[in-house]
Amino acid sequence: MRLGTLMLALLIPVISAAAPIMGAGASSCGEWVEDRKQDIYHAKLHWIQGFISAYNQYVYYGKNPNGVFGSADHKAIAVWMDNYCQQNPLSSPHDGAVLLIRELARRAN
Repeated sequence: MRLGTLMLALLIPVISAAAPIMGAGASSCGEWVEDRKQDIYHAKLHWIQGFISAYNQYVYYGKNPNGVFGSADHKAIAVWMDNYCQQNPLSSPHDGAVLLIRELARRAN
């Protein structure tokens, strides 16, 4: 197992079990779905991108210059969150972002 993959496996549970989440990530997936329908989701998307960026800054040690983002842009992230939140309406954008990081990190390594 590569060091980066091992670190991811060890650190993602810490991220998800950390102190309370504040801001748009603490809202519900049901809110995400409704906000997308009304095209007022941008604050939540920016929060998710910032959360992933923080992961890149403080945790990611892979070789991809784009970090775990890889080739995923804001549109791809929004669609991924759409799918996650439609399947998990009682979850949160934070929980979705943690799973998205796992998915992206697996591809980046």
